[in-house]
Amino acid sequence: MSWGIMNLKGTIRAGVEDVASRVPLRFIPRAWARTPCLPLYHLVSDVAPVHVKHLYAVRDVATFQADLEYFARAFVPISLSDLVAHARNGRELPPRALCLTFDDGFREVADVIAPLCSRMGVPAAFFLNTASLDNKALCFRNQASVLIDRLMRASAASVAAVARSLQLPDSATIKTISSSVRQIRFADASRLSALAAILEIDFASYLSEARPYLTSDQVRTLCSQGFEIGAHSVDHPLYSELSLADQVRQTETCVTELKRIFGLTSCSFGFPFVSDGVPQDFYDAMLARDVVDLIFCIGAMPAGHPRILQRLWMESAATTPASRLIQRQWARDAGSRAAGRLRRNHPPKQVLAGGG
Repeated sequence: MSWGIMNLKGTIRAGVEDVASRVPLRFIPRAWARTPCLPLYHLVSDVAPVHVKHLYAVRDVATFQADLEYFARAFVPISLSDLVAHARNGRELPPRALCLTFDDGFREVADVIAPLCSRMGVPAAFFLNTASLDNKALCFRNQASVLIDRLMRASAASVAAVARSLQLPDSATIKTISSSVRQIRFADASRLSALAAILEIDFASYLSEARPYLTSDQVRTLCSQGFEIGAHSVDHPLYSELSLADQVRQTETCVTELKRIFGLTSCSFGFPFVSDGVPQDFYDAMLARDVVDLIFCIGAMPAGHPRILQRLWMESAATTPASRLIQRQWARDAGSRAAGRLRRNHPPKQVLAGGG
């Protein structure tokens, strides 16, 4: 594709996105209204817990309640089972269907979220990590947040020791060190334990005192109340950093364990972090063998498969209304579709080997 067409494509995408972002959702095209809206949250709390406060924005109760009121008013809330029946059996969904989902299985699901959803009549599905269930282990990302919180109150000597452990200069700022802690990968999670030793943090004690995750009994109670659960991997790795074999193992092990503990006959899966960089072979392995009913993505995903769905992360900002976040997503989708049509009408020219 020539630079002129590429620039035009970008201009059209930006222009359509700008216009679409100003259009009230009630005027969106009928075809888009047939695509289920899939909001994704993690937790809701008036005070962000230490284990997440340095990772992403947390919705407070009033903001989340306003989100629910908007969902109930502007959409038709459906259950995860409704979505599965649509994808697998072709059962028709209402226009503006919405399926609400939450990841990581934090205890606020039982304490705050489920009661609010029940009060508003909005179904929800909760995607769980089996390693964290019953507070058996603190996820490496939550460890990072606990470390950063302690780092902000640590002595200068301890801060310098952490910096050296991260191969940073002793003079590194708290902001720089915190960024390095957040960037520690799943494969290098043992480094977090080394930093915890420097800062005199006992993750086992934190688990015992804070109880950040749901218990099995709480999950059973949620299921008895009509809520549903899904798989979110064993211990929350970024899938693009895993081999295909480990991607499959993480998913199958989580699904098998949830079925065993809670008597599930089927289970859907939501990627931890994002789905970018995950090969087609993973999707084929999961769906062809019916390991999972649905696969929920954030980011890149295969197009056109009814059992592979895109979610919208709602915690990019703490107080931006749900209506605005959803409208922005529709605007981005509209811009991409317009640019995609231009690309189909002006396909790239084939370049012959040898530069001809």
